[in-house]
Amino acid sequence: ELNLAPGQRNPGPGHRHPGPVLGYVAEGQLAFAINHEAEQVIAAGKTFFEPAGAVHSTHGSARTDGPTRVLVFMLVPTGGPLTAPV
Repeated sequence: ELNLAPGQRNPGPGHRHPGPVLGYVAEGQLAFAINHEAEQVIAAGKTFFEPAGAVHSTHGSARTDGPTRVLVFMLVPTGGPLTAPV
């Protein structure tokens, strides 16, 4: 579970995940982009997919008036890192 405060964004150039990622926005709105594509706003009740090795270039809360909560399912090797730098 990923809990983001209103307006919270991840700074920096982004990161990668060693396996695919599926996410479900349970509350709020998620600002999301991979591979430096245009930012999307994913509303509560919607899902997103991130292929293995894609650059997670934008990630954060698209709301300024309330929190954003995301359920994230990651397929990664047991004991391996969840993220890697770009």
